[in-house]
Amino acid sequence: MLSCIKEVFFYYLYNELQKIRFWGAGSYMLEEKEKFDATKYKNDFQKEKYDRIIVNVPKGQKEIISETAKKQGYKSLNSFIVDAINDKISN
Repeated sequence: MLSCIKEVFFYYLYNELQKIRFWGAGSYMLEEKEKFDATKYKNDFQKEKYDRIIVNVPKGQKEIISETAKKQGYKSLNSFIVDAINDKISN
């Protein structure tokens, strides 16, 4: 009986040490249902805050547009396209 209790205790202790090694000292492991899903959060945020527009261009045109955006100092193709649309709307 005592050997069985020791075996269970050492099995439990081994598993706890594995968690500490994986998660680091001072960290705690969240239950599966409590884990924060960053991808879901980001997708939900984008659905709530932005409208999505898909633009199709001929092959090779995307690279030309991207290079033009970089030459003009834009950090992203999206910001370049949004500015171009806003310029067209305001004129």
